[in-house]
Amino acid sequence: MAEEQCSTKCYVSQIGAQVLLFILLAGMAGSVDTEMLKLSVKTKWKGIMIGCACQFLLLPVCGFSSAKIFDLHSSYGIALIITTASPGGAYSNWWCSLMNADLALSLAMTTCSTLLAAICMPVNLLLWTGIAYGDTPSLELPKLLANIGVAITGILLGTTLSFCFPGRRRAMNIIGNVAGLGLIIFGAAFSSRDDPLWNKEGKFYIAVAAPCLLGLVAAFAIAFFSPVLSYPEVVAVTVETVYQNTGLALSICLASFSEGERGKAVGVPLYYGLIQIIILPLFLITSWQFGLTYAPRSTSCWRLLSEDWQPKLGGDDDDRSGSQALEEREVADDVKLHGVEDAAIGDRHVIGLSSC
Repeated sequence: MAEEQCSTKCYVSQIGAQVLLFILLAGMAGSVDTEMLKLSVKTKWKGIMIGCACQFLLLPVCGFSSAKIFDLHSSYGIALIITTASPGGAYSNWWCSLMNADLALSLAMTTCSTLLAAICMPVNLLLWTGIAYGDTPSLELPKLLANIGVAITGILLGTTLSFCFPGRRRAMNIIGNVAGLGLIIFGAAFSSRDDPLWNKEGKFYIAVAAPCLLGLVAAFAIAFFSPVLSYPEVVAVTVETVYQNTGLALSICLASFSEGERGKAVGVPLYYGLIQIIILPLFLITSWQFGLTYAPRSTSCWRLLSEDWQPKLGGDDDDRSGSQALEEREVADDVKLHGVEDAAIGDRHVIGLSSC
């Protein structure tokens, strides 16, 4: 009887996680402006390449290194590698929109990295878990591939719905947000019951947070010193690299680990998600204050958050608010007054604006 109840719980966790993941990704993809997405892929391919390289080469190495340096238990270590090998999270687009990094590049990177995850994620998992632990204990590869397949199907369906029914994008966004919240609650319920998140060794918290911090610094440095990216694109690449799809990682942990190890494993993407929610707002606020976003650093916090500073298709002042057009002219005048250094900053802003 106990074995039957255990089997039922396993089945519920696997199916429930996959259903919520599918709705989350379909909802997020269904809210994307497909015309802007197509233009972004065409005009921002260099940023997409740099971002995906950081996503699938840099961050998995950070996750593997942290697991080895801190000598994590295999369930924790593999879950950390799963988390750092995941594609960019959908909420990274929300952060880029809210804080005025390059939203078009963020959307394009999220979509491309999710599609690339079908190849890159299994390769990274097999490579780094094999080096770290010799094999993949408690992890079932067919279930892992099934979860990635669910993610890709959700993205494709959502994008198709956005193209066919553009008036439903807001509703799709709400549906995706609700599913994302449900997935977090679902994972937290399993973690708190089997292996509470607040009852770990000290090294667990440091080891899981380390890839997020190290990845942010390294990705920012790589993007910043790349001459082909504007400053708002640099910020978007950094956010996309660090902000992982913890929903996908959580779903994989719920569906792929054995009953005895599942509670340990799901704690990793949950805690990583908490860390990235703390770190990224601090990074984005700092980037704004250093003039690295589309919003001028002289603007108020209220206008920063409430107004849309993203470049528009066509680039006409009629497509944006009068206050924004005025602010942009003020920034241009400011660049003229402050010499070569500010002019260089202006040039990197122009890269992002002219590409749209």
